[in-house]
Amino acid sequence: MPLVVYDPGHGGRDTGAQGNGLLEKDLNLQVVVKALEMTRAHGIDAVITRRGDVFMSHADRAKVAEDMEADLLISVHHNGFSDSRARGIEVWHSIEKGQSKEFAKIAHGRLTALIPFPARGLKSREGSDGDFYGMIRLPSCPAVITETGFVTNPTEAQYMKTDGFIEDQARALSQAVVKFFNGKVHLGSSETNHWSYPYLEWMVTRGRLKGYPDGTLRPDSNLTRGEYSVSEYRDSWESVVHGVAPGVVMVINESSGGLGSGTHIGGGYILTNHHVVAVPQDDGYDIPWRTGIKFMDPDLLETSGGYTQAVWAYDDPRYDLALLKLVMGEEGVGELPVVPMAKPETVGWAQEAAAVGHPVRLGWSFTAGIISHMERYIDYYDKDPVKMWLIQIDTPINPGNSGGALIDKRGKLIGVPSAGFRGYDNLGLAIRLDSVMEFLGDSGA
Repeated sequence: MPLVVYDPGHGGRDTGAQGNGLLEKDLNLQVVVKALEMTRAHGIDAVITRRGDVFMSHADRAKVAEDMEADLLISVHHNGFSDSRARGIEVWHSIEKGQSKEFAKIAHGRLTALIPFPARGLKSREGSDGDFYGMIRLPSCPAVITETGFVTNPTEAQYMKTDGFIEDQARALSQAVVKFFNGKVHLGSSETNHWSYPYLEWMVTRGRLKGYPDGTLRPDSNLTRGEYSVSEYRDSWESVVHGVAPGVVMVINESSGGLGSGTHIGGGYILTNHHVVAVPQDDGYDIPWRTGIKFMDPDLLETSGGYTQAVWAYDDPRYDLALLKLVMGEEGVGELPVVPMAKPETVGWAQEAAAVGHPVRLGWSFTAGIISHMERYIDYYDKDPVKMWLIQIDTPINPGNSGGALIDKRGKLIGVPSAGFRGYDNLGLAIRLDSVMEFLGDSGA
């Protein structure tokens, strides 16, 4: 049986973040005690590093995991910042990636599905001896740090003071643990045989419905006003745009003077259109070794973040896609949120889709529409023909949107806006996700 160690961060004289009448150390402990109970209910062994309001060093906490020969350590935290506008959920993983990043993805997905805070993405930070954070560096088992909201943000703090916040966060963590160790948690047989099963599955797939602590959905249970409100919020664009926008950068082609968009897909890689970065030549095209990148402040969610550069990593004009690598070390660049990718099978006709990008130099614009058709394609390149599959969208896009993010209502990437048709209203094309994945597979990134 796998064993997970839950670590409620801070404690004793170390209060952690403070704000709006909240002490981080208390929140951390409340969540962990509940997560411990829920995880054990799933048949997975779990222990805790501290049960009371006591101070423990990072080494002492890591020793608990070592002594118990733990398979996973989760250090539970809540954020704070000098500017009260900072908000959202982030999960820190090891710079070595591996299982630490694998669990971080699962945990971030469950936390953002169950808690109505913006997604800030996955993060890692390198120190002089490996991982910067001791609770990730010291344990020999995979370890992560969760930061579920800001106690310094008045709106998030208000929700943090409710029992629902503690329950939802604990449930998200326990469900992430179950999925990490056991794979996907399927609906029970009584639910798969229920008359509403296709609709339950549809709701779960789109992140609008969550399970109870025992993993069931109880399709015949009543819906409370609170549950209805959360479901409606999850189905709103407002719930995802603040998490996605900082992960969409402005790509500035300094050689041609052109401007487009790009999406941070992780590891400092920026996915964009080939035509955004390419400079036409008499005998073909040339891509500058360095490209300008303007990014949003990921803490304040403002457009005043800063400017850096990216270097060419890979391109393929047959897909009209290119991959750039951020020049790391610039302040703030290393913490840009990642825009996660959806699974191709979850994308379909009439599904709502939104574009985040920089049309006609209007930075970080957001437009929404639907997928009008799933199977448009372009045949071209006589010497090396390719059939590039495209999504037709009625989501408004304009010059400058190219290379940005086409997202679903879970904030996941479902395509790359690439072209519009002048003289026609709401008729645009985006590179389909399966083509994006083929390109990324070829790139080796």
